[in-house]
Order: sequence, then C-alpha cells, then structure tokens
Amino acid sequence: MDDVDLVTNTSEVEYGITNRIMGDRELLRWRIAQVAYFDPNFGGAFINGQRNVFEPLLSLTGASFADTPRHYSPIVSTLRLTPNKTNAFEVEVDYDTQLHETRSAVIGTALTRGKWGSTILYAFTKPTELQASNNQLHGNLNYGNLYGRGFSVSTSVAYDVRERLFQGTTTQVAFNSECYGVSVEFTGFNLGARQEHKVRFAFNLKNIGSIGTLRRPDRIF
Repeated sequence: MDDVDLVTNTSEVEYGITNRIMGDRELLRWRIAQVAYFDPNFGGAFINGQRNVFEPLLSLTGASFADTPRHYSPIVSTLRLTPNKTNAFEVEVDYDTQLHETRSAVIGTALTRGKWGSTILYAFTKPTELQASNNQLHGNLNYGNLYGRGFSVSTSVAYDVRERLFQGTTTQVAFNSECYGVSVEFTGFNLGARQEHKVRFAFNLKNIGSIGTLRRPDRIF
C-alpha cells in the first residue's frame, strides 16, 4: 500500500475553533475540531466490519476509528503549550460522538538544546471489537541537521507498553561535506510474527545525484 492507495472519493467539511494565548510569540494553542462526511461510504471504498484506514479518515487524527459507516469523525481536542522556544508540550484527545466515549489520547513533549533535540510521545487507544487496546511509547534523540555540514545522528525507539515489547529501533548516521554526503541507517523491527533487521545507505554528490538504498523520504532527521 502506498499514498495513492490511501486516496478515495470524499465529500466532507471540517469545522473547529482555535484559541491562542500570545506573548512575543504563541504560548498556548487549543483547537477543537471535527469532520462531517456527506458520503459515509466514501464512494464505495468503505468496508463495513473491518478497520478502514485511508486519506479522508486520516486528515484530522492519526488514530483509527472507522469500523462502521460514519457521518462524523471524533471530536479532536489538541492543546499545545510552548513556554519557550526550546520546549513544547502537547495533548490530543479524541472523543467519539457516535460511541459517546473517549477513543484515544496522545501526550507528547519536545526539547531542543543547540544541535541536540529529543521527543517523547505516549499514545493510547481503547479496545474495539476489531482490535485490542494500544499503549505505545515512542522516543527520538537526534544531533545535528541532515541538510547541514558536518556529522548528524538520530535514533528512534518504539515500545509497546501492553505487550512489554520493543517493537522497533531506527538509527541514522550522516556526514555532509561541501561536495558530498554519506548516510547509513540501521533498522530493527519486532512485531511478533514479523521480525526484521536491515542496513541501508546513501551516497550523495552535490548537484549530481545520489546512489544507495536509503531514499530521502525514509530519513528520520
């Protein structure tokens, strides 16, 4: 499946309200929004009784919610606090107006100090008839800038709290000079039935092109 497969026919309207507290910049933003779908079958793409994940259902929230035809998405409340230029804290809660319950929640924080940056995110979704509950913890630590000169490194980790399982780790190391760049990625997945480890690389020459198995959209920093 690619981004073309995710696109389907839709007729919808998104509405919401955003509140901001400003100083010399934005200190706090709270947005509440929902999407109304005029065609709950999405041109015949919707399949009743299974998880449906395609573009119109991903525009407002990243949590899967459509296992039956719907005229409305959950109400998504997103609160983002940025007390200074290097720290951010965000909470997103999805309230399902069809089931009349909170469906999922995401809590995340980000911190930057010079060339160093880190993010931590916790995501929870309630169980449904089609899927078990999810308790996911994701973290990322990086140094440098992929597009800047010099050395850069980034590491991301995904941990399943419910299963007590490290689902995956990805580390990318890069070096850029004035004329060329080299990137190497080490990836490991453990999803129970599927376990995979691989190494990819890319070598770039300025104004000429690149070779290797690591494509630019796959890079994590």
